[in-house]
Amino acid sequence: MKRYCLAYGRNLDLKRMKEVCPHCKLFGSGMLYNWQIAFKKYITIEPK
Repeated sequence: MKRYCLAYGRNLDLKRMKEVCPHCKLFGSGMLYNWQIAFKKYITIEPK
């Protein structure tokens, strides 16, 4: 099963992420317009 992880803030540091998630591969980068971070049970995103 494939899983994708979106990163922001400190998790954009590739060296740090290699330590935290050594099995992960960089897929790409981008921007999500008209979305915002939502602090619920877990941090997620939702339409703005």
